[in-house]
Amino acid sequence: MRNFSPGPDTGLVSRIAAFRSAPFRRYWLGSLGSVGATQLVVLGQGWLVFRLTGSAFDLGLLGMAAAVPAIIMAFFGGVLADRIDKRRLLMATSASIAVLLFLLALLDYTGRVALGHV
Repeated sequence: MRNFSPGPDTGLVSRIAAFRSAPFRRYWLGSLGSVGATQLVVLGQGWLVFRLTGSAFDLGLLGMAAAVPAIIMAFFGGVLADRIDKRRLLMATSASIAVLLFLLALLDYTGRVALGHV
């Protein structure tokens, strides 16, 4: 029987040993949830745009509408993150995204959603 105690040459076991740390587990699971939720938003918005227009060109515009602000904010985001408490910044941006997605869902539910809303 093989000894699975973590050591310098235990391969897979040493790689997952980091999960014994509670802060790392919280970070990893939080990141997994965040990335998963972001991917669901991208999928849902693309699905909604295609359902509204049936146009591949409009799907491309949606990608551009998401990428351009992200590229521009990359220049200022680091400076902002250095000057503002990161936890509060993440909470504020996450709350803003949640409110906007709720409004988009409400517009879709009531049948009033248009391409410009997405």
